[in-house]
Amino acid sequence: AATLTTSDTIEPKDLLLEFWNGLRPGGVLILTTPNLTRLSNRLRLLAGRELFAPFRSEMLVMGHIREYTLREMNDMFSLSPFKNFACRLEAFPDLRSSPVVQSAYYALGGAFSGLSNVIVCLAQKL
Repeated sequence: AATLTTSDTIEPKDLLLEFWNGLRPGGVLILTTPNLTRLSNRLRLLAGRELFAPFRSEMLVMGHIREYTLREMNDMFSLSPFKNFACRLEAFPDLRSSPVVQSAYYALGGAFSGLSNVIVCLAQKL
């Protein structure tokens, strides 16, 4: 079985270029990623808990090794070949939560977009 190491990682700018090359002119990329500044991360930090599982290069980590902010995503796209793009924050509460918790999450995400848990980016190859 193959094992990924840190030398196998792909830089985000290279990944955006791969997406660009794979799209036909007029094609649209829809990209989502967790928001680093989301409410659950802030609560974990306030409780003194770790945000991420410990990273060990000799092991394949299931999940996100790195999370981004909205500003970082906009910066990455602005340096990419995509010139027609938009990134925004969206609240998608855990559907396993009670309806009350889900409603509160939507309300907080609407009032304070930085607490939303997902960054959604749309980009078009012109």
